Amino acid sequence: MKIEHEMREAKLILRLDGRLDTDTAPKLGSVIEKYINNVMELELDMKNLEYVSSAGLRVIHGSAKRLNKKGGVMAVYNVNEDIMDTLEMTGIYKELDFR
Repeated sequence: MKIEHEMREAKLILRLDGRLDTDTAPKLGSVIEKYINNVMELELDMKNLEYVSSAGLRVIHGSAKRLNKKGGVMAVYNVNEDIMDTLEMTGIYKELDFR
């Protein structure tokens, strides 16, 4: 998986490309961990994300909960239908802001 990141003041934008699975979820977790204490908003652009496994969902959910706890927000956009179905079935969508 390829992750591009961009900082804009207190906002981190991550563009995800490929598969977010057991092998790649730790990479996303590391990128988020590097910045999460300094941001109030985290945007995930999922335009080129093909698949999310339970390991990827754990990273997304945990990060969203951390941001929400400190008054921040995790926003997602360009979510394909299959990934949206997964977010809805697991209830994780409740922690996210869709744009």
